[in-house]
Amino acid sequence: MLKEEERRQREEAIYRAVLRLIGSGADIPRLRVQEIAAEAGIGKGTVYEYFTSKEEILHGVTQYCMESELARVRNLLAPCKTLDDVEKAVTNYLVDLYGTRAEVYRVVARTLVASGREVPCACSGALRGRVEGEARKLAARLQAAGEIDPALDEEYAAFVLISVWVMYVLALGSEGMQGLRDGMVLANGRQMLARALRPAGKTGKT
Repeated sequence: MLKEEERRQREEAIYRAVLRLIGSGADIPRLRVQEIAAEAGIGKGTVYEYFTSKEEILHGVTQYCMESELARVRNLLAPCKTLDDVEKAVTNYLVDLYGTRAEVYRVVARTLVASGREVPCACSGALRGRVEGEARKLAARLQAAGEIDPALDEEYAAFVLISVWVMYVLALGSEGMQGLRDGMVLANGRQMLARALRPAGKTGKT
């Protein structure tokens, strides 16, 4: 058990080192494993005990980043008691993501694609299932609080939540942060949530 924990800690140290190097402007295609090891404070030989190549490290970085983002989302949604709370938490999260980390993630993805490696996708597989699971738990909590019509199917409520979040992501992707801050985008999101989820007679902010 101790060895497994030590391995996890060292792998995370390597992933964080890669992210720091990218953030400081390192040329990732030319980056050597030795430089990653030095940044992580781990011997080059130790790195090769866990990874066979730089590309394998980068593949692990993408998984690590997606897990980290999922943890951020979970922590942000945990205190939300209303749909308005959820909107604020999600929009603030997306603005922070695109403003501070998204470009680093793009660099990793481009490097993997250029090397012929598959890039893990948050929209498929087990990670997608976990995102949907978080949305279902949120929907159930908001139903219990009277924010979402308790007569609605939990799966449907989760689908609506995710659909609005995807709309926000698309606004960011096509128009940058201004696209998400655009009053029309947020107004449309609120309207979708209100019409699809709120109990009859209950209103949120307009």
